[in-house]
This record gives sequence, structure tokens and C-alpha cells, in this order.
Amino acid sequence: MREHNVVYIDAAGGDPWTALVARVGSIWVWSRARAPQWLLDQLLERDDNQIAVLEMAAIVLALWTLEEFIAGTAVSMFSDNTVALAALTKGSSRSPEVNCMAAQVWHLASVRSIGLMGYKVASSSNVADGPTREDLSHVRRLGALWLEPKWPCWLTDLWQFAELPESKLSGVHFKA
Repeated sequence: MREHNVVYIDAAGGDPWTALVARVGSIWVWSRARAPQWLLDQLLERDDNQIAVLEMAAIVLALWTLEEFIAGTAVSMFSDNTVALAALTKGSSRSPEVNCMAAQVWHLASVRSIGLMGYKVASSSNVADGPTREDLSHVRRLGALWLEPKWPCWLTDLWQFAELPESKLSGVHFKA
């Protein structure tokens, strides 16, 4: 039987933070990272502070940061964002950026033998919410250990994985 790990992820759009709080084995760990400008510069223009893309980026951050701890295990991933959660469970999204990230998430899960399941958590119950908003009280109460965040190198060129038909790009404006 596989070891079971629990991961909570969250993101904040206005001040673009991503965070994870996880129980791996018997210990709690956490990490967070401001969304890098090189990532934000690649995103299609939206009026929602890129929240769905940032929530999916938080899943990416969690899996790559925790990779050595979760390889070969079962992972329950909790998110309060329905778009990222749907992309995680279906393996795809209508958002091209989220779709590219979902494909890489499932590739890593396959290569590293990670049994990945996604679950909805209410924002008020999401323990990763605090670190995206400068509130570290919950991770301190858990005695969670800090892990250095790890962004995968493929994320620096997110569009290398996207081959969009021209019909999908009609009317799309890219950030300069």
C-alpha cells in the first residue's frame, strides 16, 4: 500500500503569491513563492488577476517542490479553485496556459509514479490560504518546516507545449 500525503495549495491574484502546505509522511511542510514576472509576462490578458492560472501554478509549485518527498506515493491535492481543480482531475482545461500546466503535472505524476487526486476545499478551510496573504500563524501552529520553492524550468517557456489552431487565437491579445 502506498504512503498517503496531503497537499493544500492556494494563490492570490492581486499580489500574485502561490503557496503550499503539506503533510508528507508524519511532518508538515510549507512553501510559497511570488509568481515570477517571467511567468506573468507569458499569460494571455484577462480581467480576473490571472487567478485560475495562478492556482494551477500553485499546483505546479507544490509538485515540483515536493517531488522528492512524494515520488511513489498517493497524494490528495486540495484546492479552493474550481478551474485548477477541474484541470487537475480532467487533465485539461479550456485555458491554454492551464492546459499546458495540467499536461506537465500529469507527465510528472506518471514518470514519478505519483497517484494524484484532486479535492475541493472551502477557502475558509484551506490551510494554504494564509501564506498567500502574509498570515503564517497556521503554519507556525502546525510546526511546518520551510521548503525552498522550486519552479520547473519548462515553465519559463510555457508556450513551447501549446499548438493552438489559428481559430482559437482569433481575437486573443498577448501581453507585450
